[in-house]
Amino acid sequence: MRKALMSGILVVGLVMIWTAPAQAEMGRTLYGKKGVWTLGGELAFDVDWSKQYDPKQRGGFVSQYQVDVFPELGYTFVKGFEATIGPRLSYGSDENKNTSTLYGGTLSAWYHHQMVGTLFLSTGLRFSMALGKEKTNNIETDILDWTVGPRIGLTLSFGGRFGGFLRLAVKYDFGGEERTTGTNPTRFWNMDLGLISTLGLFF
Repeated sequence: MRKALMSGILVVGLVMIWTAPAQAEMGRTLYGKKGVWTLGGELAFDVDWSKQYDPKQRGGFVSQYQVDVFPELGYTFVKGFEATIGPRLSYGSDENKNTSTLYGGTLSAWYHHQMVGTLFLSTGLRFSMALGKEKTNNIETDILDWTVGPRIGLTLSFGGRFGGFLRLAVKYDFGGEERTTGTNPTRFWNMDLGLISTLGLFF
């Protein structure tokens, strides 16, 4: 499953680069211009490394494979500068076969630099916060999670005044997590490295 997702995202990236010259011949796009709205959905696959805050904790990092879904609504306030907001849904499974599900929201800021035709270099910063539960041997733990981190990738737009866009990016997030079983909270800090694919509309 993980290999299939990563392979699919890489294929999408190659298609974006291959079709960029053809898209350039089709004319201009309003994507990235002031006053443009975007509506899209993002799928992210990442590896999450967690470690307790407590310096006395001698255990190493615990790795978790995680899939995130982010439906987003965006608006370009100034040429190239876009702000987005939306919900977050995350599902993860770690090396100890523990599973977690998170629900929350995100705020993002993007800058899209037009490289050639309808191909853009996109850089962004996202903040996310979520609540959820982790299940370990049928014992549920409450989770409070927050992350912040940069993104960089390529965005290819289709159409002129109205159309669609496809983005492939790499992300790196840093954040914190509090897990509570009963009345005993345990705090961790996290690092996420992953690939993002986004498909949406602009108008």
